[in-house]
Amino acid sequence: FSIEPTELHRVYPPTPLDTDNLEQNKTPTVNPEYAGKIRELELVLDATQQRLEDRDQQLSDIKEDRDKWRQQATGLLEGKQPRRFWSRIFGY
Repeated sequence: FSIEPTELHRVYPPTPLDTDNLEQNKTPTVNPEYAGKIRELELVLDATQQRLEDRDQQLSDIKEDRDKWRQQATGLLEGKQPRRFWSRIFGY
């Protein structure tokens, strides 16, 4: 037998798709056996990301110090060292 959809819908009106059920079907379920392991791995990942952020901050500080030392060394090589207090007063 073959029933045309229009005839079927005349007797039984079509129901709209339930989007909530579709979303639930797309969401994977977590096996309770693995829930603890997943949480443990999430904690390890968070700790690793924090360590990377700390390392990036340290690297930034080191680069800033390096640039200051480089600027000071360049100034000394060019003879642009700041005048001392007594030399500013007495002019030598």
